[in-house]
Amino acid sequence: MPEIKVAEWISHGEADRFDEDDNLGGWGGWFGVERGKEEAEHDRVSHRWKDFIDGVEEEFHPHFEALRRDVVARGIRGGGSWHQYDDAGVPVFSDGAYITCTMRGWGDIMAAIWAEEDDQDYTYVDFAWS
Repeated sequence: MPEIKVAEWISHGEADRFDEDDNLGGWGGWFGVERGKEEAEHDRVSHRWKDFIDGVEEEFHPHFEALRRDVVARGIRGGGSWHQYDDAGVPVFSDGAYITCTMRGWGDIMAAIWAEEDDQDYTYVDFAWS
């Protein structure tokens, strides 16, 4: 099986051309916070990439690892607004899978990537609406 790579970055609107079953994205809003509390009561938790990837189905690990590598190589720090509204905010993989998320879901991904890279505690909120 060939290595999975990010093949291109497209807009949310362009993602409509793909089969919804190939969408690896979704809801989010948990990274870096203590689960089970009201949002206003969240205590920060030191999560890193391992905490994020452990919650991803194993068959999709190559996709998220490819995304992590590409985001770091490009220095992408765009948040959920960027992901949803930029002309190049949606990653498409070499096998045709893609990721569209809620703003919080994208915030989870970005917080996980950059918490690991920067060795700094981030939460999804740090990236969700930027």
